Amino acid sequence: MVIDLDRPRSERPRKPTRSLGLAVAVGLVLVATQQVQLLPLLRPVATLPGGTMALVGTSQGFFVIRGTGTLAWNVTAYAWTGAERWRRPLAGPDPGLAVAADAVFATHQPCDAQHPPRVDRLDPATGDPAWTSEGVLLGAADSDAVLLATASSGCGTLRLVTALQAVLVGTGRPVWTRRLDPPQAVAAVARDAADPDGWRLLPPDRRVAQRRGRMGVLDPATNSVRTIGRMDVEQARCVTDGTRLACVDTTGTTRLWSL
Repeated sequence: MVIDLDRPRSERPRKPTRSLGLAVAVGLVLVATQQVQLLPLLRPVATLPGGTMALVGTSQGFFVIRGTGTLAWNVTAYAWTGAERWRRPLAGPDPGLAVAADAVFATHQPCDAQHPPRVDRLDPATGDPAWTSEGVLLGAADSDAVLLATASSGCGTLRLVTALQAVLVGTGRPVWTRRLDPPQAVAAVARDAADPDGWRLLPPDRRVAQRRGRMGVLDPATNSVRTIGRMDVEQARCVTDGTRLACVDTTGTTRLWSL
């Protein structure tokens, strides 16, 4: 609907019906605006150090990567209360974090032949590598196993896989290995749940995409979102345990909200 608020082209009085229509239209706009403003502005319960470049979450807490250069990286683990649990250096180049089967992994997947891809399963209590494997982490193969591309070529979405391996999350022990001939692009993707307003919950890493500066809770049973308030950020990547929400915005600031 377009509302014309320009000056009339003639000095003739407006028709009463048009004035009534304009008043009704403006009234509807005001009512809608007032309804939006009634949503409470939610205040973060904690603001963490800046510079966050990656954020993932598990049932045990959330994890962030911070860095200042190609090799100067660290990974920090937080409880869902916002308390820091541990911090450790993270070797480069191009480290990342991923979650599969509720476990956190440090990934190293640079696009050069001098640094073959590698995956470190991090001990949730200390951050030390519980086990290390060559390859690219593709996702969860089962509730207690993850899928690795142990032989591949190319980079990113163009990576072609020639060998797949499922390994146990706890020990890294291979469960099965399969060869792909010819090589193929492989992705382990879980079904997304979304409501009409753009909320999305991605089950593998508990990640939530929020939009329009709102915060809400998704009920997977009904695939609907209950909006509980407004956020003072327009764009953020968030993870949640269902009671707390950790978000990093486009400036690298990480904040924690209580649901």
